[in-house]
Amino acid sequence: MEVVILDIRQEQPTDCDAVYQVVKEAFADAGHTDGDEQNYLFVYCLNIKIEGLDSP
Repeated sequence: MEVVILDIRQEQPTDCDAVYQVVKEAFADAGHTDGDEQNYLFVYCLNIKIEGLDSP
């Protein structure tokens, strides 16, 4: 049995590009996709980046 250890942390502004690509690839071959699901992350990631500007 393989043990997988995950490091769960708060998302960072630098995570947005990678998450965008994961969502894009995840829905690429889905029969029920509109092809723009990854674009819904834009507002979310924009919010994270703006919040990141307020951090010291």
